[in-house]
Amino acid sequence: MAALTGAETGSGGFGTQGARWGFVILWAGGVVSAILAGGFGATPEARWHYAAALALDLCAVVLVTERASRGLAPARAAATALVATLAAAIGFIAYANGSEIWVVANATTMAAILFARGNPRWATVAVLACVAPTTIGAATGLVSSPDAIYVLGVAGLMVPSAILWRPALASILRREQRHRTVEARAALEAEASAIAMAEYGREMQRIRDDAAPLLERLASADALDDADLTELAVTEGAIRDRMRSPLARDEELIAAIARARRRGIRVLLLWDGDPAGTPDPALVHRLGEIVDAAASGSLVVRGGQGRDEMWVVRTDGDAVSRIVLDDRGRTREVL
Repeated sequence: MAALTGAETGSGGFGTQGARWGFVILWAGGVVSAILAGGFGATPEARWHYAAALALDLCAVVLVTERASRGLAPARAAATALVATLAAAIGFIAYANGSEIWVVANATTMAAILFARGNPRWATVAVLACVAPTTIGAATGLVSSPDAIYVLGVAGLMVPSAILWRPALASILRREQRHRTVEARAALEAEASAIAMAEYGREMQRIRDDAAPLLERLASADALDDADLTELAVTEGAIRDRMRSPLARDEELIAAIARARRRGIRVLLLWDGDPAGTPDPALVHRLGEIVDAAASGSLVVRGGQGRDEMWVVRTDGDAVSRIVLDDRGRTREVL
C-alpha cells in the first residue's frame, strides 16, 4: 500500500501541514468541549489522567501526520501505535473516574489513520489495543452502552475508510495521470501542427519570393528568350529542391546549384531525411565546392535514407564518376 500514492499527494493527504493542523483543531475542539461540559472527571486523579490522555492524543496527531510523501517509517509507525494505545488506556482509566470517553475515540482515530499512511500491521495492533478497554468495559458494565457504541462506531467507520483511502486515491491519480497524458499528447500534437503550419507558411513565402520576380518579368514580356527560359528552369529547380530535399536549404548550396544550372548542368538533388535535422556546415560547403567545380554534364546528389554518407555522381558523356563523402564532408572514396 505504501507505494500506491504519488509524492505530490503527501502520502494520501495525511502527510501534509493541512492534515496536521486539521487534526490539531479537532483535538482542541474536543478539549474545549470537555472543559465546557465539565468532563474532566470528579476527582483530581481523573482530571490528571484525562489531561495525560489528551497530551498523548496530541502526540499521536503529530506523529501520524509526519510531513512526508511516503508512508510512515516503521519506527515512527510503532511510536504512533504505542502512543495511541497509551492514550486509549489512560483515557479509559479517566473515564472510569467520571471523564469523557471522547479521548479514547480520538486515540482510535489516530490508530486507524495508520492504515491510510501505509502501515497496516501497526494500525491493526493499535486499533485492537485502543478498542479493547472499551469492549471489556462494556462487557463488565464499566462502560455505558452509548459510550461503547460511540467508540466502536468510530473504529468501525474509520478503519474501512482508512483502508480504502489509499487504493481509492491511487485510482483517482491513475485517471488524472491518464487524462493529463492525453491532454499533454494533444497539446504536443497541436504545437507540432502549429510549428509545421508556420514552417510551411514560411517556406511558401520563400518560394513566392523566389518565383515572383521571374513571373512578373514573364508576364510583362512579349516573348521568351533563352535567358528567360534558363531562369525559369533555375527557379523551377530551386523550388523543387526546397520541396523534395528539405535538408538542402543552405543559401550557399542553393546559390552553387543555381550557378551550375545556369551553366547548363543538370542537377538532381535527392537529399531526404528528417527536416528538423541540421547537416554539418562542412558537408554543405564541400557539396557547394563539388557543384561549382563541375563544368559540364549532370550531377546527382544523393543522401539520407538512413545512410551516414553522401554520394555525388557526375555524368559527362560516357564518363561517370562518384564521390562518397561522410557526414562531415570528408572524402571517403572517389570512383
